[in-house]
Amino acid sequence: LGQPIMDTAIRTHVLAFILNWNGLQQTTRCISSLLCSGYSNLKILVLDNGSDEDEAALLKETFGDAIQIVRNASNLGFCQGNNYCLELTRERLRPDYILLFNNDAVATPGFLDALVKRAETDKLIAAVSPSILDNSGRTWFGPSRISWWTGRIIRVRETASACETQFITGCTVLLRYSVLERIGLFDPTFIAYFEDADWSVRAIREGCKLLYEPASLVHHDVDRQSRLGYRYHNQLLARNRIYFMRKHAPALRKPVFYFFQVVLKGIASLPYSLARLRNLDFARAYLRGVREGLSLSLDIPKYGSEE
Repeated sequence: LGQPIMDTAIRTHVLAFILNWNGLQQTTRCISSLLCSGYSNLKILVLDNGSDEDEAALLKETFGDAIQIVRNASNLGFCQGNNYCLELTRERLRPDYILLFNNDAVATPGFLDALVKRAETDKLIAAVSPSILDNSGRTWFGPSRISWWTGRIIRVRETASACETQFITGCTVLLRYSVLERIGLFDPTFIAYFEDADWSVRAIREGCKLLYEPASLVHHDVDRQSRLGYRYHNQLLARNRIYFMRKHAPALRKPVFYFFQVVLKGIASLPYSLARLRNLDFARAYLRGVREGLSLSLDIPKYGSEE
């Protein structure tokens, strides 16, 4: 992968996208961590995605000119929110890199320097993701591959040095702006979940490289237990996994995937829902997601700047 190029922070312009939706406390912590991360040429664009209160004004009052903030009247969701930020960027400025950064993530000093230095080693690198730890300090994201049998994202053995990965997470990732101009950002059909897997596949098919950089560290406030009972979360996961596999999986793998995802998991969702939640909400949400995933149009939209 070559040796890192030093002293890139002075000349390499990075623009961070942060989406906020009724998350003032988390977003304040997130922005503060980025501003303290030590990168000298970082600008921050915050999109308030239709929060109930005017949290955009409160964030501007707190951070002043350290951030740019746009308030949207409604919640565009993760995909369209980030796509909208990219459109604003095309109109206003052209950075070298875009940093997607979840508002429930917390940066550590030097994390962005490590990502930029790694990206600058090879022009074919489209994206670099850091090592991301969950609340307990365990690895939440590391080098990963996509199973074309089950549609799962599988973390592979971690290394102490940078390595290529089949999948990058949208939680925190540094994206080369010139690649975004060519292939665009997210397919808005996903709304949220699997949009990053879709982007990963599209980037690799364009001949790009995706890298994991363990020298860069980010913390992610993950609440796994609450998500188990979140019906829309479970519906979207089922829906989007099927849509993703319909778009990208090899033809010979799809029958196995459909049997696993639709038949086996569909049947298993009933006792799981009763045992864990003591109602059928999970099963209903899962089966609703399956139905939607199978019915979504595969007329693939264009995401690039040629639209």
